Amino acid sequence: MKLSVLSTSKSKKEDIVLSDAFVKDYNESLVHQAVVTYLAGMRQGSHKQKNRSEVRGGGKKPYRQKGTGRARAGTIRSPIWRGGEVTFASRPRDYSKKINKKMYKAALRSIFSELLRQEKLIAIEHPKIKNPKTKEMVSFLSKLSLENVLIITDEIDKNLHLASRNIPHVNVVTTAEINPVMLLKPQKVAITPAAGFVTLGQSVFIGFISAIVSNISIGRIRKTNIDDTLDVFPSHGIGGIMGMILTAIFAKQVGLIYGEIETFIFHLVAIIITIIFTMLMSYLIYSFVNKLIPLRVREDQEERGLDASQHGELFI
Repeated sequence: MKLSVLSTSKSKKEDIVLSDAFVKDYNESLVHQAVVTYLAGMRQGSHKQKNRSEVRGGGKKPYRQKGTGRARAGTIRSPIWRGGEVTFASRPRDYSKKINKKMYKAALRSIFSELLRQEKLIAIEHPKIKNPKTKEMVSFLSKLSLENVLIITDEIDKNLHLASRNIPHVNVVTTAEINPVMLLKPQKVAITPAAGFVTLGQSVFIGFISAIVSNISIGRIRKTNIDDTLDVFPSHGIGGIMGMILTAIFAKQVGLIYGEIETFIFHLVAIIITIIFTMLMSYLIYSFVNKLIPLRVREDQEERGLDASQHGELFI
């Protein structure tokens, strides 16, 4: 099943392919149990009232039993007296209820399936808010004819959060924040295509290019004086660097081929930080261990052979 993506531009977006999780039957009792469990878990349960043993005042009889013209009273801590106890005083308690993870996830699938059947589930392009201005978000929603809507996206940047928080009946959440209550309230539930991933073909291409570059690096490093017997850096290090760079190029909606440079810069910064951190920590660990136990043998021992110099094995 496919879902068309609504866009503010004239160019047609690629449809979202929905999984079988969106074609489940509606289980009303299961959804009700999930909603009740979620709402119960939101209760603080911190209410506290004082009973007779906790309110201020002594146990002395306030006045004599008869002859005063007033009703009989045995203590000023009675619940009918001002400042007295509270009958059946509430106590702090835990209202949370237990629901199995499989049942909770099944309830969410049931809700999404029902939203799709009622045509309340739509797909929109990811809101690109350049400035943290409410009017930009309002303009984006008006172009899509959306008012009372819940927008579910993979991540929320600062501008999107600031631009949408003051709009009534508009809520923007991530996939990790979804709960059954928020899905049942709005008139429309909008999902955005996942961003930041690469397709199967692009993954094969990235792996193919990374393998070629790694093999070339292995040959080049072997011609230098770098002591890397197992070719760890050219096979793993160079391959990982190429994978990160190519992923930042082909990442859906946020890659260089989509005109976005932010992800590419973040990947480059991450690569540089990782290289510096790895080299620094490796040098410190190597220096510390080398002072405790020398890691390399002398040249004369290496010429004689480690079997003879270190283990005392003599070959006749």
